[in-house]
Amino acid sequence: MKRVAFVVGEYPAEEKVRRERVALSYATPEVQVGIVHMKASPYAFGLTPAEVSLTARVLMQAFVQAEREGYDAVVPLGFLDLGVEGGRSVVDIPVIAPMEAALHLGAMLGQRLGLIAYHEIHYPNLEVLVRRYGMEGRIAGLGHSGFDLPSIAANADAMAQNLVAAGRRLIEENRADVIIPTGITQCPVHVDPKWLSEQLGVPVVEGIGAPIRLGAMLAQLGLRHSRKRWAKSEVLAMYGWPEPHAQRSTADRPASRSRAMMIRCISCDPSVISRERASRYISSSGSSLDKPIPPWIWIARSSTRSSMSSACSLTIDASVWKGKPWSQRHAAW
Repeated sequence: MKRVAFVVGEYPAEEKVRRERVALSYATPEVQVGIVHMKASPYAFGLTPAEVSLTARVLMQAFVQAEREGYDAVVPLGFLDLGVEGGRSVVDIPVIAPMEAALHLGAMLGQRLGLIAYHEIHYPNLEVLVRRYGMEGRIAGLGHSGFDLPSIAANADAMAQNLVAAGRRLIEENRADVIIPTGITQCPVHVDPKWLSEQLGVPVVEGIGAPIRLGAMLAQLGLRHSRKRWAKSEVLAMYGWPEPHAQRSTADRPASRSRAMMIRCISCDPSVISRERASRYISSSGSSLDKPIPPWIWIARSSTRSSMSSACSLTIDASVWKGKPWSQRHAAW
């Protein structure tokens, strides 16, 4: 038996139960489905790419939790495929992106895919993902049900009617032969995909059962993501997850004198930045037999700050790796 984790964010109690119940319904004697919770929620109006992108870190931590709990694959909730790119470099189990899975499964069931979003304001996000996965040539068109996510529970019947109408328009006007509702709250949470398929007369690929079963299949076949494409993160494995700024207190910060002492203690050895710069210089001069030290993406910012003093550089490095942000930009971690 293979175990697949489904990551669910924060929702009102009834809505959360709906999503968990649907995910668990895709279990079989060969596939066990479990729920992993994360402290983030898409249940809001007017989410922009700014708010959406902040959830990637939380999702990657949920992927790590799933792997530690013994799951063989993990699926994040929702069609934005959040945290998937980074997550595949963090864990060794398959991380299945719902949008990616639905597009590729749909492409095996038909030629022209019709995508139905919550609202037309979500079209740009869908177009970005379609381009990322190289599926532009398979998209017949986009439609929407007219309700944003938090409004669907109170308007479930109207949403279902709009969903059917949007699907029929895509089939009749755009010649779509497969429909993908790109919001799991539409389908399968409030509308049964089998019922929707019967109403439309074409296959319907949804975003909970399809990626869960695909994750189980990859696990059963012993397939994992290529490390040629998603190299394993050594930085997180070595240093762990930096703590969010909001969870720290000023009492945790070492006093300036203590920090100065700490810096003096480590200043005997050249910093990672100094070694990298020296390695690049020596290598470029052709006088070294050693390979350049691999650059650390975390500290690459220093390459544009050549005038920074050694003491300041060491202060920054010590601050970052001790979990203390040295600027507002790094506090987002």
